[in-house]
Amino acid sequence: MKMDNPKFAPYFILAVFGLFLASCAQISGIQTAQTLGKNRAEIMATVGGVSSFALSDIDSGLVSDFFFVLPVVELAGRFGVAENADVGLKVSTSLSVTAEGKYQFLGDKGEGFAMAIGGSIGTQGIAGARVFQTQIPLYMSYHPTDKFAVYGSPAYIAQFGGILSGQTLQYAGFSAGVEFGRNVAVPIDFSWFKIVNIVDGLPAIFQISTGFKFRFGGR
Repeated sequence: MKMDNPKFAPYFILAVFGLFLASCAQISGIQTAQTLGKNRAEIMATVGGVSSFALSDIDSGLVSDFFFVLPVVELAGRFGVAENADVGLKVSTSLSVTAEGKYQFLGDKGEGFAMAIGGSIGTQGIAGARVFQTQIPLYMSYHPTDKFAVYGSPAYIAQFGGILSGQTLQYAGFSAGVEFGRNVAVPIDFSWFKIVNIVDGLPAIFQISTGFKFRFGGR
């Protein structure tokens, strides 16, 4: 395709980039089941790689053109509104903004097993290629010490609106990983999800992430 007016090239490239990213859900977990505790806060910064695929024909069946992996940076903040309840916000270079919450219903803040239920809602993409997304994860983690945890969280994701033309993409998958440290923590996270409705033959998507968490405040 010939670009007659060069000054519009950056906007064209951004629109295409946004379309690619909108074909990939916001899938990273990077959380244990333990909540922060009342009035404690956490700031997180991670880097990694996320896979995706292009969607060439939304109206006639969501055909996958090709598969690719892109680098991604995520920034997040969480705050403990109660001893067992957190709220947070996550943004990423995959053009996503997500508000999330988590309620811990099993275990305490020390050693042992913990479980929590979560929920999030957000958007991904840019104006002409945006989708909305909601996610429901079940967090599970085991903490042999207060400075190390192993976690896993099966989750359901739904994407709708925007370029999906009235359709809903439903994903099933999980996030799993380990976390080292307490007030300064280093997570290593792997997330894997696959569309379970509408389209056959699309590849699963995955994300690998690591970074830092800084926790402070509270009692």
